Amino acid sequence: MDLSAAVSGVIPCDLDAERGLLGWLLVDPQCSVTLPVEQFFDPRHRELYSLILAIQAEGRTVTPDAVALQIARAPLGRPVGGLEQLQRIVDGALQRSPDSATATATAAECAQRINEAWRRRQVIHKMACGMARAIDTTAPWEEVVGALDLSELTSGLPQRRFPLRTLCELDETAFEQRYLIPGVLAAGQAGGIYGPFKTLKTSCTADLLISIATGTEFLGHFPVAESGPVMLLSGEMSLAALQSLVRRICTARGLAPNSIQNFHFSTELPKLGDPADLVQLRSLITTHGLKVLAIDPAYLAIDLEEHGWNVFDMGTYLRQISRLCESTGCAVLLVHHCRRDTADCFRPATLSDIAWSGFAEFSAQWILLSRRCLFDPQSGENELWLSCGGRAGHASVWALNVDEGKADGGCERQWYATVNPPEFARARADERQQLVLDERRERRMAALLLRDRGRMLNLLREFPQGETANVLRDLLGFSGSRVSRVLTSLIESGVVEKVRGMEGRRGAPGFRVTRAWADPSNWATGAVELENLSSPDGPDGNP
Repeated sequence: MDLSAAVSGVIPCDLDAERGLLGWLLVDPQCSVTLPVEQFFDPRHRELYSLILAIQAEGRTVTPDAVALQIARAPLGRPVGGLEQLQRIVDGALQRSPDSATATATAAECAQRINEAWRRRQVIHKMACGMARAIDTTAPWEEVVGALDLSELTSGLPQRRFPLRTLCELDETAFEQRYLIPGVLAAGQAGGIYGPFKTLKTSCTADLLISIATGTEFLGHFPVAESGPVMLLSGEMSLAALQSLVRRICTARGLAPNSIQNFHFSTELPKLGDPADLVQLRSLITTHGLKVLAIDPAYLAIDLEEHGWNVFDMGTYLRQISRLCESTGCAVLLVHHCRRDTADCFRPATLSDIAWSGFAEFSAQWILLSRRCLFDPQSGENELWLSCGGRAGHASVWALNVDEGKADGGCERQWYATVNPPEFARARADERQQLVLDERRERRMAALLLRDRGRMLNLLREFPQGETANVLRDLLGFSGSRVSRVLTSLIESGVVEKVRGMEGRRGAPGFRVTRAWADPSNWATGAVELENLSSPDGPDGNP
């Protein structure tokens, strides 16, 4: 590369850093900072540094005199710059550093600057080679891509990639916490929309994006504080299904889909492990000025095969999303599923329910969906828990009802969402649970009564003339109320009749099987008998 081009700023280099590192090596024998020779740009500096390395290789101490002797012995034509160049470098170093510790620290900084300038020159060189390969139509595509491979330049980066700050600097910095939707979605933070399968994750994501794109309320309840362009990258939903969903959401808000200009979407998903796709995502965000980017679903954008359980593997992918948010100010949301093996599937979901490792740790904010009860296909209404939270400090749980209707019988589907406080859902859940308990108790009592009727009837057949309730109670081991309940049921069914003044029972009333039910030929197996006993009609169909 041309030195004059470097001086004019065309080619990246840092000649001051090169002179500085050489100066520290010359004046401080304890300075041990080294670099590959080829990273020096100025050929005079490169030759002088080679002489210093040669002296060190011989085990001798590097001093200006020792280097001057090497210069004097150098063959004619070698661009070492002569003794005048050496003297200028030494004088510059002596003016800067009073002690060895300062020399070593400053030398390390110079080495970092030299290394970074060299990396930039390598990038320019690789881009030039890539352009040459791309122009050459006979070159294989693999050579074109290989010429642009920068992986070797990303290894061994200098320590400056860990910038240090003080608490004073932190305290003096003014950070602004902005919300796109207060209490639901913060600006510029990575997160996700999570829930078990078929809990309207994609539908709620579309509702969220349309809300921010149009400034209308999310789910008809949460106001939008800052609207702007949004983008949905969906790899599961067909265009027809997406069209239907968007139309239903817009109809619920009195909007026309063709009037929304800043809602962008694609049916192609990025590969989050592909640097080229990450560059494309950054370009999309900056080009369109996106406030929110949603990727649905996450599992199709992450190629981990069987390693989804490994938090270290997942961190490699998810960290890229966090950096994308930090550098662009866009909130990137991953739509991802929760596990199906939770013991109580009708409670509000938590971060620990999210499938795969790393997502809970990665999320700076989250929207969690879960069902409050089983979906009723006859009504088309979804009763869900909606949990919102984030590191910004917002946290809430809501009862979300979404009525989508049904497409049966020529009826059109809809999107009608209502959000209520959790007390509403818990009250309904308590009522529903009580109904379930009551129904279960009634079924249990009905089954018990059916069995008791059979036992009572079999016992009464042994007493054709009848028997009193007390005797029947003792023989069956029933309580008095239980005997009374069974006999009343059999009398109402026309199976048993009451006999007044039982002989030898002090005039106590008795009970016996009616004539229609007394003939054993009318009874088949026990299963048929129980079935008949459950009916108020007799075996011949008459009361």
